[in-house]
Amino acid sequence: MLPESQITLICKGSDSGYASVYAFDEDAAHEIVESRSSSGFSRFPVYVDRLTLDLDDGADQLQAVESALSYRGLAYSVFDSGSKGYHVTIPHHEMLYGQSIPYSQRVWVEALDVAADLSLYQHGRILSLPGRVHPKTKRKKTHVKDVPGISLELPILTPPAGPMFAFGAEGVDDLEAGIWRLLHSLADEPAPGNRHTRLWTTAKHFADAGLSYAWTCEILQRINEKWQNSKNPSEVELAVSQAYRKSPSPPSMSGPK
Repeated sequence: MLPESQITLICKGSDSGYASVYAFDEDAAHEIVESRSSSGFSRFPVYVDRLTLDLDDGADQLQAVESALSYRGLAYSVFDSGSKGYHVTIPHHEMLYGQSIPYSQRVWVEALDVAADLSLYQHGRILSLPGRVHPKTKRKKTHVKDVPGISLELPILTPPAGPMFAFGAEGVDDLEAGIWRLLHSLADEPAPGNRHTRLWTTAKHFADAGLSYAWTCEILQRINEKWQNSKNPSEVELAVSQAYRKSPSPPSMSGPK
């Protein structure tokens, strides 16, 4: 939890690392630091001045995104992630602040229909900064180009009220299997090398049962925190994201469609 003013200095380092997608006010930052936990971030309002798209599928996906944004006349910037994907940022008309900002951005991106990584739109999500060195490719995240246009005026939406999940009789077996795996994960921590598989399998059962993406992320983050050799929160989110991408009909963050 560092002031935004330090980001520019961090990016000048040899390996800039990561920053949260959304910014928190000072009171929230102190509370988060004191709690020493990455869970429960969604209770805080956040700041953001841009919408970010995380693209994992290479140049063809980037071309589809650029076409969609150009059609809308939007300004945007493109960054090479240092791996096979790209990050695209779209400036907002003004700095936005509120608890439902991540949900509102997610809804807008879903409507864009470009297969961007929807797991990004959570209060505590992190993303590599320009200059970060990818551990596998050893390439840095680099700025590619800026495209002029208008800024995005994002409609601010309120997440619908309702249960975190709903399922029919066909989902009971998957729900029971997911709960069993949760209990097993608490009683018997998986060995390094098996943790991603345990997280993915548990998330897949919950996805097939109809639980919301957000609920599954939250509960698996809490399980991960109990492990002596816990994974990075972004790695947990990646496992859940992969499970929900493979689900026949992924639920929304606030509940099943």
